[in-house]
Amino acid sequence: MDFLIKLTNVIYDEHLTVVDRDIIDAEFRNNLDTFMGNQAMVCAPVFLTGRFKQEAPLLRCLPFVEAHLHHQRASGDVFKVKFHREHLKLKSDPEGDYTGDMSFRMKVFEELLAAARHASWDRKVLGFMCEGRYYMCYWPHAWSHW
Repeated sequence: MDFLIKLTNVIYDEHLTVVDRDIIDAEFRNNLDTFMGNQAMVCAPVFLTGRFKQEAPLLRCLPFVEAHLHHQRASGDVFKVKFHREHLKLKSDPEGDYTGDMSFRMKVFEELLAAARHASWDRKVLGFMCEGRYYMCYWPHAWSHW
């Protein structure tokens, strides 16, 4: 616990991902090494709309406030997901916030090429690779474009 208290005194969200060990006192560096090796579990990525070759380190760190299985099909599972507002940005203005609806459908594919052949590709919003699979988020209806 002392380590986390010390860490929160010198590291803020804008400093994550932690890469500089020298900011932590020597007595806490072993704990820092452990934290640095596992911080992907607590550091959710920020995704850009309109980008389809993004990366996420681990499924458990995806920035969803809601995620539910919508339906299962032989071609892959489809989920209803809602992104955390601070983890979705516009491709055209990465500093600007995405202000649209944060809820999408998300389909799981073995690879990007399979997603590009899928019927929902024309409604795509963003895509990313994670743990060896491709995840495409798309509008639930064809008319829902930003």
